[in-house]
Amino acid sequence: MNERMKELALQADLIWHKSAAINTKTEKFAELIVRDVLNLFGDERLQPCCQDAVTLLQSKITNHFGVER
Repeated sequence: MNERMKELALQADLIWHKSAAINTKTEKFAELIVRDVLNLFGDERLQPCCQDAVTLLQSKITNHFGVER
């Protein structure tokens, strides 16, 4: 889990201090949401120029939340 997910967990009152550990089930739930969003991009056949943009967005999302594809 990266710092962005910790910040969001703090905002959602799932943790009360930034250095606190996040419940494993909560962390898995957050990871599944990010993966589900990434999978939204894979359903259509896109033209090459659009596919490049989608690949870039997937990479940005993956890096932002620290989730492996």
